[in-house]
Amino acid sequence: MAMPAEDNTTENEFERLNQLGAEDPTLKENLINMFLEQTPELMSNIASHANAQEPVETKNAAHTFKGVCFNLGFDASGQLSKKIEEAALAQDFEQVNLLYAELTNALEELKSKLKAMLD
Repeated sequence: MAMPAEDNTTENEFERLNQLGAEDPTLKENLINMFLEQTPELMSNIASHANAQEPVETKNAAHTFKGVCFNLGFDASGQLSKKIEEAALAQDFEQVNLLYAELTNALEELKSKLKAMLD
C-alpha cells in the first residue's frame, strides 16, 4: 500500500511559477487555474491507460503530465510522473498503480497550496 505522499513543493519551488507571472500578475493566476482545471483529465488519462495495461499510452500520458509539472516548477509531482513513465515502459503496472496513488496524494497537497495562492 502506498504511503501518503506530500508534494514537497516548497516556497522555493513556486519560484518558477512566480517568475512566469512576474510581469503579469494575471498570468500566474491563469496558470494556476489551468493547472487545477486540467489536472483531473490528465490524471484520468494516466489511470485509464494504466488500468488497460497499455504501456506506451500510459507512458505518453504520464509524460504529458510530467511536462506540465516541470514547466510550472512542481518538481516532486514531475518526478513521480517520470517514475510512472519508467514503470509503464517496464510494463510494471503494479508499480505504476503504487506511484499513481502517491502522485494523487501529492497533488492533493499541491492543489491546496495553489488554491491558497489564489485567495
